[in-house]
This record gives sequence, structure tokens and C-alpha cells, in this order.
Amino acid sequence: MSYKQFIQELEDDILPSEAERRYQEYKSEYVTTQKRAYFNAHKDEAWLKDKYHPTNLLTVIERRNENARRLAKDFLLDLQSGTLDINPGLNSAPARSEQASEPNSEEETDAGDKRRRHGRGSNKDNDFSAAPKAHPVSCEPKRIQADIQQVQAVVRKLD
Repeated sequence: MSYKQFIQELEDDILPSEAERRYQEYKSEYVTTQKRAYFNAHKDEAWLKDKYHPTNLLTVIERRNENARRLAKDFLLDLQSGTLDINPGLNSAPARSEQASEPNSEEETDAGDKRRRHGRGSNKDNDFSAAPKAHPVSCEPKRIQADIQQVQAVVRKLD
């Protein structure tokens, strides 16, 4: 029920704070009932057992860990082979050909001003040469492997 519908069911002399408290209780009970009904409707299905049943927990954890190892290995191989694009946002836009209009015409000047205002022309906001660079040691495979191991340790502790 919506709050309005719930209020209409209550007695007329109830305080607003009491009505709010009762509505929160109603919502909490409703959610609990819905969760229980969902579980009872699906408890015998394989996907639910695979995902939540305690006897399958070790399999799920092993599958997740194997997936993490595979992804880390693929990442490291891509990084070592140079196929990993570590700065996809720092590529400059390709140069446009200005052959369509006369050089330095009024039309071209107006278009150039609009481009600069919209951030597409030569604007110092788009100059990535001043962007901070990562320290060279952060790209070494040994360092990356150590970072991956630390992240895995943190994930294990959080799990």
C-alpha cells in the first residue's frame, strides 16, 4: 500500500509520528514477506542452489578465484606485450581538413570561435601534455604483480 492508502486505514485520532512508525513497520513486514515468498517459490531451482546453498559455496569461491587469476594473467600479458591501452582518454582528436572554405574567411573565423567555445578547438583544457604522468616504476611487471597480490589479499579479507 502507498502511504496515503495506509493512512486511510488507520483510526482518525492517531498522531503523525505514530502513523509514520506504523507505516515503516508495515513496509518492513511486507518486504520480509515478499522475500520469503520469492525464496519459497524458487528454493528448488538449480540456479538458486548454485548461487546461495552452503554446500556449493566452495565451488562458487573457487570459480571466482580462478576467474580472477585468469583475468590478472591476461592483464599482465597484455601489459607486457604492449597491447594494453592504459590512457584511452588522452588521445587527441584527428585534425580536420579546412579545404572546404577559403582560408581565413569570415565564415571560417566564426566557426573557429564557436569551436573554441565548445571545447573542440585549440583550448588549453584539451591540452593533455600537462596531465600528470604515472611514475615509470608503476608500469613494471614486478610492481604490477605485487599490486595484484595485495589487492587479492584485501579481497580475501573483505570476503
